[in-house]
Amino acid sequence: METCGTYNFTITPYFVHPDDPSLDFAGDSVTTVGRTTDETPGPPRNLEITEQTDTGVTVRWTEPSLFPQCVDHYRLCAKLESQQEICVQTTDTTYTSKLELCARYTISVSGISSSGLVGIADTLTFSTITGVPGPVVNLTVDAVGSNFINVTFGRPTENPYCVEGYKYNVRPTKYVWNIIRSMSWIESKREECDPCSAVFYPLSPCTNYTLAVNAYNPSMMDGFVTEKTAKTGEAAPKDPVSIIGTPVGTDSIEVVWEGNPTDPCAGDAVLCWVNDVHPVENCMTYQQGTLGGSQLLFGLLPCSLYTITVIFKSPGGLQSAALVNYTRTLDI
Repeated sequence: METCGTYNFTITPYFVHPDDPSLDFAGDSVTTVGRTTDETPGPPRNLEITEQTDTGVTVRWTEPSLFPQCVDHYRLCAKLESQQEICVQTTDTTYTSKLELCARYTISVSGISSSGLVGIADTLTFSTITGVPGPVVNLTVDAVGSNFINVTFGRPTENPYCVEGYKYNVRPTKYVWNIIRSMSWIESKREECDPCSAVFYPLSPCTNYTLAVNAYNPSMMDGFVTEKTAKTGEAAPKDPVSIIGTPVGTDSIEVVWEGNPTDPCAGDAVLCWVNDVHPVENCMTYQQGTLGGSQLLFGLLPCSLYTITVIFKSPGGLQSAALVNYTRTLDI
């Protein structure tokens, strides 16, 4: 009989008469099943990858040449680099499974007998096809300054092994002609970082920005872009450009000052004046006065020298340097 074989046995009792052969007869037959002893199956042969797509990998092999009849089923295992081995059982010699793209796998197939004897495995190491990384996860702004924004993010959970590096882009959320239009750069990060971080710098203060991050694969194919908006911190407004005082009467002076229309931290202007006789300072605040403005000062003393200053403030109260003008009212 053959090893690992299953056989049907039929047993029929036969009664023999000691004196009269004509009285011999057969009894009722009984059928039973028996199996010969198991042997350990040999290794499967011709293990190969027959098809790869972005939805799965098809593996095929042929039965062992040694004790193929002893194989009850096969154990197929796949190991991804340093990850834990994952195994499945199948009775077929073809199997399709979803594997990570852009990854290097070692697969093994071994035959197992009905009594649990495990044969030697046949192994194959291969790389799956290239794919596009998914979006980065948990893009978060964790630090902001007047000229930088720092973000952290997690590696993509979709096709993470396809990540060769990251691309970054920053642009003003609302168009402002005088500040950075757009800035992009690429950073290779084959080593794993989770979370990863990036600093967007240099940026203009007091400005809303749209920050974009995406992973790319070794072929420089871009993954999905993840965006986040954030505003840079305040900086002191730019100093006033000029201030001119023109006497228009014995008790009045017209003041004109020039600001910075493109200053993103523009806020209020504070205009102050005081004469050299009665040193009591008077001040007025002008909303959005950092763009420039004018004011007629009246009720002044004739023949008096006035010290006139203008200072700019940001919305948060940061101040520019003061610009000073000296103008005398007309004589009587």
